[in-house]
Amino acid sequence: MLDLAFILARINIFTVEIYISCFILMQKYHFSFLLVIFLIFIQTVQCQIIEFKNTSAVDRLAEVVTIKRFDSYKDKFPLLKDEKGNLFPFQFDDKDKDGTWDEWAISISIKQKEVKKYKVQWVDSQEINKYKFETKTNLHFGKRQADGSYKNVDFELHPKTHIAQSEPWIYQYEGPGWENDKVAYRSYFDSRNGKDIFGKITSRMVLDSVMLYGNYHEFDARWGMDVLKVGKSLGMGAVAFVESGKIKRLGNADSMVYEKLIEGPLRSVFVIKYYDYSLHGEKRNISDEIEIRAGGYFYKHTLYINKPKNDTLLVGFANLKGVGKGEFVDLGTSKAVFTHGNQSENHDNLGLSVFTDIKTATYGDAPTEPDGDYVVNTSYLSAVAQEVNQFYVMGCWEKSDENFKTKQGFKDFLLLQMKKQAYPIEITIKK
Repeated sequence: MLDLAFILARINIFTVEIYISCFILMQKYHFSFLLVIFLIFIQTVQCQIIEFKNTSAVDRLAEVVTIKRFDSYKDKFPLLKDEKGNLFPFQFDDKDKDGTWDEWAISISIKQKEVKKYKVQWVDSQEINKYKFETKTNLHFGKRQADGSYKNVDFELHPKTHIAQSEPWIYQYEGPGWENDKVAYRSYFDSRNGKDIFGKITSRMVLDSVMLYGNYHEFDARWGMDVLKVGKSLGMGAVAFVESGKIKRLGNADSMVYEKLIEGPLRSVFVIKYYDYSLHGEKRNISDEIEIRAGGYFYKHTLYINKPKNDTLLVGFANLKGVGKGEFVDLGTSKAVFTHGNQSENHDNLGLSVFTDIKTATYGDAPTEPDGDYVVNTSYLSAVAQEVNQFYVMGCWEKSDENFKTKQGFKDFLLLQMKKQAYPIEITIKK
């Protein structure tokens, strides 16, 4: 067997020889023509192959995956096409806002146990801007203007003088909203910091218009409705901590800031930062990054906690309609708590769940008797807080999909999502 180092050396010598030959020919023949050939060769030598591997026993259909920037091309963008020459939908994200994209999101389908390889094609910004894809995610934070209209904002510092649920409303549906082609959610941007669900019966984006249509607590055949009663619970995935044996919601910090990070056809991300949040008599800085991707019913929390000190962290959902305590699911690779039953504000079936890959997570149910501002009527997952913590939150209304009419249908869907998160599509860049 030939020595690998020898082979690589010969390849490098061959590449150099080709470069020199091209240069000599350019001196002898028409410069511009051969320059084109030379540049094509350079691109071929530097091409990459991306390998996608689905190790799970589940087909992945139009699943959104992200790839961190892996090249040194300053003003180039990668494209991928399938075997038939069809372009994979994509978006490029500048998450750190330095003017250069740092993450590449694409939508790909791959069967169970399958491996797919595709060659990267590099193009410039002029070429990349030609491609447009159907919008399947959306962020909207409507702030009230002097004329009574609402303007979508990308950044908002919560006013210290604002009192939760006070009129006139300063925010359209009380805070930021995020949605995809399946479901929509919102957050109360005030001391309550609850989360809520807008059940959708359409794949189009609706959050820009919600509240302008009319009362969103009543079913609207054009889009859906607010399907969850929140009360003193955590709503649909809000965050809390245990303090002196009670559940204290994350909110009411000295200052609270909303910022849009990413918005595109395949995924959208924003962050709410809590500065000097009081816990156990100490001040903490906490960032809650929320992401939603096209095609699913869940959103992802990524909680960044400055210097956690064995704090018990909780993420949970409302349990107010007598459907029973939350049921625990332990797959080993991930854990979940869920309920299902007639618990929507439309008096029909709604499945609610939180799941995580935190191996030490446990589950529980909050007290049902009112206790001041502390959290009640909530099923939750809890874990010892780390510097980075991830949870997935999912609300599934029967009018969005008939599979959610039954408890078994919802549970099967939940298990499927847990397995997908436990076995993400593996991505390898090969040169």
